Amino acid sequence: MTRTAARSVLLRTALLLAGVLGSSCSLRPQPEPPPVDPGPVIDADLLTATPTSPSAMVGGSIEGAPGASPAGALLRAYNLERSEAPAETVVDSDGSFRLFLDVLEGDEVRLALIADGARSKPLDVVIGDQTSVPTPASRALADCLSVAPALELDLGRVGAVAVDRTVVIANGCSFEVTVGAVGMRAPVDGLTVVPEVPTPSSIPSGASSKVLIRYEAPSGLLGAMEDVLLIEVVAPQRDRRPVTIFAEVGP
Repeated sequence: MTRTAARSVLLRTALLLAGVLGSSCSLRPQPEPPPVDPGPVIDADLLTATPTSPSAMVGGSIEGAPGASPAGALLRAYNLERSEAPAETVVDSDGSFRLFLDVLEGDEVRLALIADGARSKPLDVVIGDQTSVPTPASRALADCLSVAPALELDLGRVGAVAVDRTVVIANGCSFEVTVGAVGMRAPVDGLTVVPEVPTPSSIPSGASSKVLIRYEAPSGLLGAMEDVLLIEVVAPQRDRRPVTIFAEVGP
């Protein structure tokens, strides 16, 4: 074998070995990505709710057993049937809490936690006729009617310049859907909600409709703004979609 041929064989052998080693390296198991932190969580199975009793002059309440929520978190509750200010309490060191809120049988309540700057996924429950575990709120058209964003709309930090956002209602159902009303649970200074089509309105199958949101912070206001947008579907079945809108107001 000539010197040139020998070099050619050695080069091919080196390339072959490099390919084998490279492929074996690529087959090494890759580390799993770190789990996504879901933020603070409310354990719905550890809740009990007591409706207001006008005859007994006793107010309503929602209680969490130990371990229901992270200690020290702020719990906020909105009665979605009324326009009163939300009720708040701080979770005890053992994860329990008791929050006082005027609620009647059948009222829907939105619960949310704020802990170390993180927010929980909102929990929507329906109050029973006596002290009991509240029922998760049902969404009759959940399989085909979607709202984006689905649960919360963060407007970010709002200063002197107004902020505009859009909520989209998309009808993926095989039938027309009628939206009866769109508006805030309670009025919020500087916040306007304008449906693209005045309600009541129909959304054909496969179509969508927009809700225009504008927030212009009132002069001199500092701190947090928050309340709940309610999208009420009235036909062919009743379905409510709450979206919490919040912002931090400041320069």
